[in-house]
Amino acid sequence: MKPWSKTSATLGAAALLMCSGCGGRDLPKLAPVTGIVTIDGQPVEGVLVAFYPQGNTGPTGGPSGGRPGTGVTDAEGRYDLMYFEGERGAVVGPNRVEVTMVWPDGEPTPGVKDKVPRGYGAGSKLTYDVQPGKNEYDIPMKASGGP
Repeated sequence: MKPWSKTSATLGAAALLMCSGCGGRDLPKLAPVTGIVTIDGQPVEGVLVAFYPQGNTGPTGGPSGGRPGTGVTDAEGRYDLMYFEGERGAVVGPNRVEVTMVWPDGEPTPGVKDKVPRGYGAGSKLTYDVQPGKNEYDIPMKASGGP
């Protein structure tokens, strides 16, 4: 083998060894979560469902450290949570659940009423305990509010 070939082979092997640990993810234990969101029995389209691991909420009800599993409901009110792109689910254990409007520009649209009843958004008291394996949690909201 020529000296430059030996050097190239050594560098190539070193690069492979260094990258063998690349791409690994240090994730909490996750489990798939799906369900249907309704208001007074009718499916709700286009709302964001977020499962925040319990204990990871700030003073305004938002996250202060834990990443939520999130999903947007379809025309039938169905959601399927994603932890982040390519990773389905929510953190196993107790989670506080929020349901919020998805606004096209990120801000409330003038003249459009928020369809999520009071008590289900930021600061919601709704909780579900995510178990290992598949989880199905329907969220039956009441137009009058509160969980």
